[in-house]
Amino acid sequence: MILVALFTLYLATVFDIVGMPYVQVLSMNPAINLIPFSDLFKEQFSPQAIFQFAANIVLFIPFGIFLPAIWKGFRSFRSTAIAGALLSLCIELCQLFSSRVVATDDLLMNTLGAMIGYGIIAAIMVKKHRKSEDAETATPFKHDGVELLIVVGLVLVCVIFIKYPIAGIIYSLPLFG
Repeated sequence: MILVALFTLYLATVFDIVGMPYVQVLSMNPAINLIPFSDLFKEQFSPQAIFQFAANIVLFIPFGIFLPAIWKGFRSFRSTAIAGALLSLCIELCQLFSSRVVATDDLLMNTLGAMIGYGIIAAIMVKKHRKSEDAETATPFKHDGVELLIVVGLVLVCVIFIKYPIAGIIYSLPLFG
């Protein structure tokens, strides 16, 4: 139940970060970039362009961790990658109705992030499986929850700090007026 609550918080954070349109700002003036990596080359690998790519990857790593940890149907690389791609596609389609740019780069990097997340959780569970004393009854995704919560929590904190830098959080505390 805790994982489901964290997953819900994670999805709310994702939707906040990507700027999902709401009724008051709906518009149909889409900016669409269908050429993969064109922004990266156009901006000559600027720090901002590289950050944008990295942020899209990091944003979906928790997705690749949560799905197989919560639902048995997503305990394969393929199903997790497809789910990551579909969520990213839904976000991009929703951005058609906002002032955001719809880009294939986002779709590709988000999917890569989900795949990396799956790889992380699968590696942890396989390592745990190998250490298990009862190897016949253990499954790669059998866990006690503590290790998984630590990993997911750390990744979630990283995702939140993409949107809310540490300095902004510290200076927004009542201590700093």
